[in-house]
Amino acid sequence: MTERRWIRDLIQEALGLASASRTSEAVYLLEQGLQRARVSADSRAIVSLARNAGLLSYHVHDPRRAVDYYREAIRSAPDDGYLYLALAEAYRVVGDSTEMRGALRSVIEIAAQKGDSDLHDMAWKNLNAEREDGLIEP
Repeated sequence: MTERRWIRDLIQEALGLASASRTSEAVYLLEQGLQRARVSADSRAIVSLARNAGLLSYHVHDPRRAVDYYREAIRSAPDDGYLYLALAEAYRVVGDSTEMRGALRSVIEIAAQKGDSDLHDMAWKNLNAEREDGLIEP
């Protein structure tokens, strides 16, 4: 079985566990895959596995762990604005408005560089919502 197929199969298995309300087991499975990807220094695998582990960690109410996974994914894909957007949301839940604001500014910069108006608008909408709620200073 090729490495790519193994990664895809592992993610599918983890998502199956999560859909069966076995999210903690799914995160553990993804963590095992991440360890293998780290050893082989496969950045695409790290991004895929860390993104999914972050998402599932967030949904089991462990946003601090999600922050760690998203940061790891970003190290391998620093130009992925959607990862920064997910990271900003995890920081919001953790209550770290400074890091959240930094992540949203990274999204805005990446979106401007790529000409991605949808991503740009999502980042500004989140940033403005936090300002209106008084959670961050303008």
